[in-house]
Amino acid sequence: MVNPVLVFDQVSLKYNGAPLLENINFTISPGEHICLLGKSGVGKTSLLNCITNTKTISKGTIYFNGIASNNKDYKQLKKQFSFLDQVPNLIDTDFVYDAIWREAKNNLKWWQRLFLVEPQSLREQIIQILEEVNLKEYVTYIIKDLSGGQKQRVEVAKLFFANSQVLLVDEPTTGLDLINAHKIMELITQFARQKAMTLIFVTHDVEFALKYSDRIIALKNKALVLDQATNKLTKQKLMQIYHD
Repeated sequence: MVNPVLVFDQVSLKYNGAPLLENINFTISPGEHICLLGKSGVGKTSLLNCITNTKTISKGTIYFNGIASNNKDYKQLKKQFSFLDQVPNLIDTDFVYDAIWREAKNNLKWWQRLFLVEPQSLREQIIQILEEVNLKEYVTYIIKDLSGGQKQRVEVAKLFFANSQVLLVDEPTTGLDLINAHKIMELITQFARQKAMTLIFVTHDVEFALKYSDRIIALKNKALVLDQATNKLTKQKLMQIYHD
């Protein structure tokens, strides 16, 4: 039996002193693609964030690879998580290439970083990844001149150089048209499969939940109300969580 990568054991969260989620229990296996689904404000993002910001947990415990969230060693595990937020976290004055290079150089040896050595093999890899996310022709563009969808693709390209085990994604299609939204989700899921990463993404969109996850965890009225394999679910059943 495969050991779980994440376990939520009776986890409760508060927001501004008021209960937000209560007694949340679920287990995630390595490599699973999990969707956290529910209405806006139900606590999806808070549940995602508490994996690394354990101060928001009012009760219960999260275990990552068997290490409890109240263990001092848990904080050292943050490098095992990569993040993709709703809004791209990029420097407007950067060139596209530089934005990727800043992430890629973390994989270099210390002396290469110190003396700003840029191996030819790494340059070629950056260009190849930009091609994979359909940004090769934008390599010399400045970030501020890109569209919202293009900026998110830069963020996805940066993820290729992350050496983390889990990818946490918070509504990455916010503000994008439908075509670009699907392109971003396809890139994210393709990337996670390539790197054999566990993916946990937040959405309120039933269609995206059904298309891009292996399993859906739904939240409603401070509780976990559904935890099931995606191929066993229908749009009609999922829509029920949006009705009182």
